[in-house]
Parts: sequence; C-alpha cells; structure tokens
Amino acid sequence: MAALKTLVIVLGLAIVGMVGLIGWAVTKRFAGPAPDGPLAVSLGLPAGAAITGAVPADGQLAVTFRLADGTVRVTVVDLATGQPVATVGP
Repeated sequence: MAALKTLVIVLGLAIVGMVGLIGWAVTKRFAGPAPDGPLAVSLGLPAGAAITGAVPADGQLAVTFRLADGTVRVTVVDLATGQPVATVGP
C-alpha cells in the first residue's frame, strides 16, 4: 500500500510539473520579443496643451491632445523609432 501512495504522489507531482512547463512554454511563445526599454518621444506640445488619449495600433501610437484654444490634434508616432509620422489637425 505504501508503494501505491508513493506512486500516486510521484505521478501527481509529474503532472503538475508538466502542466507548469506547458504553461511556461505557451506564454513564452506568444509573449513576443521584450522591448529594449522605455521609449522617449518629444511631441513638442505648445504651452497649455493636454494629452487626452493614446491608442496603440500596428506598431504606432496615436496621441490625441487638446490645445489651449480648444482645438484637437492627433499625432501618430512610430514605436520602433520614436519619431512622429503624421499630425492631423490645425
């Protein structure tokens, strides 16, 4: 009976270990490459401007901000280079 208990414990630990290994492999595969570090971007916002939103998509970041006079402007930044790609608005 002691041999059966030992076998059950060993096989249970083996199953838990394999599930953990599979979980680690799946997260490693789908996580993608880690970024090199934080990206510093200067948008050159005028005085009184406030960022109201930011949306990442397809390797770019669309930053929406409101100027002091109330107009809205959107600047698209390339996340690979940190450089502004386009600006929409007045």
